[in-house]
Amino acid sequence: MMRILLLPLALLAALVVAASAGADTKTVQITRSGFTPSSTTINVGDTVTWKNADVDSHQVVANDGSFASPTLKSGESFSYTFPKAGKTTYHDSFATTHRGTVTVNAPAANVTLSANAETIVYGGDTSVSGVVTNQLTNEPVALTAQPFGKGTQAVATTTTQANGAFSFGVSPTIQTSYQAHWRTTNSPNVTVNVAPRVRSLVRRPLRPRAAPGRVWRVDEHQARLPRRQLPRRLRSEAHQGPVDASRRPAAVPGRRRLRARHEPHDHGRPLPLSDRCLCHEARESTTRAPRHICVQPRPS
Repeated sequence: MMRILLLPLALLAALVVAASAGADTKTVQITRSGFTPSSTTINVGDTVTWKNADVDSHQVVANDGSFASPTLKSGESFSYTFPKAGKTTYHDSFATTHRGTVTVNAPAANVTLSANAETIVYGGDTSVSGVVTNQLTNEPVALTAQPFGKGTQAVATTTTQANGAFSFGVSPTIQTSYQAHWRTTNSPNVTVNVAPRVRSLVRRPLRPRAAPGRVWRVDEHQARLPRRQLPRRLRSEAHQGPVDASRRPAAVPGRRRLRARHEPHDHGRPLPLSDRCLCHEARESTTRAPRHICVQPRPS
């Protein structure tokens, strides 16, 4: 049990030592003649320590007000860690002619890039964005694209905003890889896939529908013709007489089929039953109005 508890503590101690080993500390001596050395170069995160090597008191003050030491008596010291890149000038408030500078170098910058959507539908658009890790603003960043099966081509150029962030709008038509470039540093490739746009196709009827309530009539000559010689609009089961249900073909899903119904019809006139014709009312299996087809001539 004791070994299990000691293992995380040892790992934490190793991380602390590694972090402290990554930062450096430079020492500047404060003498009667000034700062030694008067110019110091460090990296971001490094520390500068000023030590009073004189018998008189001194105070280190930055010109931009970023830091100020208390009054340092002989043998006392003051340390300050520089969090960002740049050049800082400081002076001794007890001897204003004594000046020094600290130059802080920016760390090696990386460029990140990511896509807002990994897959879009054909005709759509998305954006790719990233960050330059040195967090500098107004730095030019270029974007290149390589569509699938094609060469690399320049897309656009922009500048970094706050914290080194940047963004591009893209509208690929096929699978495309993008890469951002800042100075001599390139970002990893980011791929945006393009899915096809699927449209639903509505099947149109094979023949136009008749107007509701429309009546088609045939003359005496047409009534004697075989079905195959009639006009197309008059071809129906009604002209073949009663149909044997056992010989009727099976219904096919998705297809309409006409049904024939035989009823006496007097064309609006009172006639004896023997003089009446048979009007075959052919109606589809839908809710459309029936179409009346008479196979006898209209009485005069």
